[in-house]
Amino acid sequence: MSLEAVYEIIEKAWESDQRTHRCDHWIADQLGSLHNSIELTQLDAVGSLRSFLADYIRLAPDTLAWINHCLDRNPAAAFIRAFVETCEDFFLMPSARFLQLGGIRTLLIDAYQCHRLLEECYDNNLSLLVEQQTGQAMTPANLLAHHLIGEPFANEVDQAVENHFRRLAGPTDYRKLKLGEHLYGVCPDEENLLRENWQNLLQRHSIGFRFLRQA
Repeated sequence: MSLEAVYEIIEKAWESDQRTHRCDHWIADQLGSLHNSIELTQLDAVGSLRSFLADYIRLAPDTLAWINHCLDRNPAAAFIRAFVETCEDFFLMPSARFLQLGGIRTLLIDAYQCHRLLEECYDNNLSLLVEQQTGQAMTPANLLAHHLIGEPFANEVDQAVENHFRRLAGPTDYRKLKLGEHLYGVCPDEENLLRENWQNLLQRHSIGFRFLRQA
């Protein structure tokens, strides 16, 4: 039910934006201040970033849905559920400060918090690092989202996410928990589609980073 509410929040926000075009106006204002490492190869840079935002935001509940489906088949992995619930709350109970931004900007921060928390989960667990493709694909997308959010919010969100991670990981030796066995290969079709969506996210919207191309 919680994820259904998240999808509904996202859908209503985009429906509202189709009437106001606030997202396009905001993106247009951002273009001049984007970091010079970001490459936008489409002539319609605003449209490119808008479509990226739509997919990036949607990937938050899509990723959580995959994790939930895996946990439904592995009740012993209840420890992971707390991370999912925290990610859902980013959308369902956003801070008043972020709500003031309104519309897609608020959703972007909600999604960024979700993806950054999951990125922390990947980076700090040895069993999850075995499958690096999804975790690695999150990083450039999160970096672009960080630039779009801008300061001071982006750094504040990063710090808050790190605090959430430490709280949820608790006193356990999180790095050595066998979390991968509860996720990888449990729902393979959904997992493969999700991995593909992450890996192609920037390319699909004609966005790149110069430092990645040079690597």
